[in-house]
Amino acid sequence: MDLGVFGNGPSHQKVITVTKCNSNVEMDLHSKTDEIRAGGIASNINGGYYCPRVGTWTRIFAKLNYCTSDSKIKAISDVDEVYAGGLTGYCATINISYSYAKGEIEVESNSSYAGGLIGYITGSFTSGTGDTKGSPSTVSASYSTGDISCTDKNNEDSKSYVGGLIGHCTANVSNTFCINKISASNINASSSIGGMIGYMKYLTSTYPSQLSNSYSRTTFDLSGTSENIGPTLGSRASTKEKVNSSTYYLPTNVSANEFGTAISSLDDARKAASYSFCTSTSSSWGIEEGKSTPYLTKLVIPEEIYE
Repeated sequence: MDLGVFGNGPSHQKVITVTKCNSNVEMDLHSKTDEIRAGGIASNINGGYYCPRVGTWTRIFAKLNYCTSDSKIKAISDVDEVYAGGLTGYCATINISYSYAKGEIEVESNSSYAGGLIGYITGSFTSGTGDTKGSPSTVSASYSTGDISCTDKNNEDSKSYVGGLIGHCTANVSNTFCINKISASNINASSSIGGMIGYMKYLTSTYPSQLSNSYSRTTFDLSGTSENIGPTLGSRASTKEKVNSSTYYLPTNVSANEFGTAISSLDDARKAASYSFCTSTSSSWGIEEGKSTPYLTKLVIPEEIYE
């Protein structure tokens, strides 16, 4: 089941570009037989390949730029997976930039991929050329605000990946922030919950996933057995995935793990000097000294940065 302003983006053909698309939708989905992919802009959007001439394949990235969503998404699957995000539930081989999402996301399934911006994102492999070939997806100059709620059905194989920005991430992420509340109940030991990203996985050895020049201000209301919980990243597949020191987290109510740089107080969080990326020469970031946390200069400034 796919539901969004765009239901199911193309694959294996020329690039799809979505620009300046704004949505304000409410979804209430319940499937007893299938997986669900739901997003405020696109349920499922993929790049892929096309063949300009016989024997030649060209990788093409989908693009989602200057898009906004203020949506309420509720998705329950009795038997299969749920992918849900403020912008898109599932995406691959894509570059996302200058976009934001706010609203509410509520998911329940055996396996959920939920994020304030994106539920699941991955890159693209080059067929037949081994582990070193591939192209990462990217997310830049984007943010999310709002509430995310996840319930594991708590079957033996149940697992969920939930993040304030991205649930399951195989991509390079930079110049982003999220201000959210994440609620998760009955979370299985295999689940991963992160203030920014729930779970991070590398695409290839040449193209590891990275998170940089970003910050999170996320509060948590959790119950269950998972220990894969963190203020920026819940967990990662290996040591190839990188959370750079330029990724920060504001005071929160979960214990710190090895990922991200702590900012000890809200007073400090409202100072440009607390962030390596928020400098007087930065064209991407701004801040109202002593009044706000950083904001992206080319996007609408959310009121949450003043709270």
